[in-house]
Amino acid sequence: MKIEIHKTKNCFDGMYFVCQARAKDATRHVLQCVSVTQDCIVATDGHRLHILDYQNNYTPGLYDVLVCSKSKIVLLKSEEQGKFPAWQDIIPEHKDSFNVDGTLPLFIERILVKLGKQDICVNLEYLKPLKALKLSWHVYFGKPNEPVLLSALDHGFVIQAVIMPFNL
Repeated sequence: MKIEIHKTKNCFDGMYFVCQARAKDATRHVLQCVSVTQDCIVATDGHRLHILDYQNNYTPGLYDVLVCSKSKIVLLKSEEQGKFPAWQDIIPEHKDSFNVDGTLPLFIERILVKLGKQDICVNLEYLKPLKALKLSWHVYFGKPNEPVLLSALDHGFVIQAVIMPFNL
């Protein structure tokens, strides 16, 4: 099964965002794929997780990303066998939060400073795809060693990122 999504489709930005969280390491094939269910599309590299809540009629399973450009995304049902991680288990349920407008200058710096005040450090590179979407993000956090959840709404779709912190 092949899925082709063009820039004109409302879910395109969310799909592009998800694809950016795939692993680059060829020895971890399942993490180079995106996982498609009837409710969402997910990718992770083991350090971050991107989720697009998207009701769809696609055949569930793992998909290889053949094309991921600024104008088109092409996914192909993977022939490789493997089990995608149980990503639902790492979604944190933190009560502490703050909001950051992705259209503002210094968007990334605002997140880093606010999390830094809580002794939470995250990889700067993992925040860049959030900035590119130019959305208002809700940032949920807990203890310094717990994942940070970022959530936004785009064209009626919920987009989320879970980022694992690191120790200095």
